[in-house]
Amino acid sequence: MNINMLLDVGFIAIMTALSIIPIMILCFNQTLRQDMKSGAAVALGAALAQLAVVLAQTFFGVVAIFYLADIFIASLGIRRIIQIIGACILLYLGLKEFWIKVRDGQQPKKTRRWLTVLLIFLLTLMTTQFEITPYFALFPNEGAAKPGSLLLSISVMFLGLIGGWMLIVLITGTIKYFLSSKWQDYVRYGGGFSLAVYALWLVLGPWIYVMFYK
Repeated sequence: MNINMLLDVGFIAIMTALSIIPIMILCFNQTLRQDMKSGAAVALGAALAQLAVVLAQTFFGVVAIFYLADIFIASLGIRRIIQIIGACILLYLGLKEFWIKVRDGQQPKKTRRWLTVLLIFLLTLMTTQFEITPYFALFPNEGAAKPGSLLLSISVMFLGLIGGWMLIVLITGTIKYFLSSKWQDYVRYGGGFSLAVYALWLVLGPWIYVMFYK
């Protein structure tokens, strides 16, 4: 594996992180409402969820089990139910921003960061659609299937995911210092509204597609 491939993996991971809208919004709002460490906890939880799925899809033996489990879950419609539950949680988190007000000297009670990591980890698994594709199959001619290269590329992917979301946290944390508490609330309302709209689309999108395109 050469440095160009590692750079490609890192770039793809960063772009993937920036394309997952609910996690970006959660990083943004959590940083505004509490602090950058709380926003980083959201980034870590989401990245660990992505890492867990990649590891499950990649290593031999686990791929077949994961694939059969996915078929079984899909056949029962459980996966869709889990996704709807996750969307409802996202809807709650989005609407919750409207009744939490940040005022000078009256910061909301902070959630323990390990609990934030755990909740975001589970929420990411519930609401993200993952393809059952072994990671090494993405680079069949680059020696990525070698254990050392495989672990290195997965590590770069993990760091890229965290890096993408931490970029949002750092930008938000910087902006926060230039905004009054009142304007922080207004910006969070926008993030909460966007999160609620995304959650509704996650629930209603498949039905709308069936109604108008089939």
